Amino acid sequence: MDPVIEKPYTLPSDATWLRSSSGIGRALAELIARQPNMRSIATARTPAILSYLPTNSPNILKLALDVTNP
Repeated sequence: MDPVIEKPYTLPSDATWLRSSSGIGRALAELIARQPNMRSIATARTPAILSYLPTNSPNILKLALDVTNP
């Protein structure tokens, strides 16, 4: 049996986030974009879809990614 973890995990303030989906992923991207110390990698088949994210932030990397087309 695994021991019970009593102390919750604390994410480092300078963490880099890689997330997906247009629902929860988008909401999380918008939240992360407002945090000055966090970095985010946002991907989409069509990069224009990521226009809701700031374009001048050094903490946000937008990439085209289509996992259905190797």
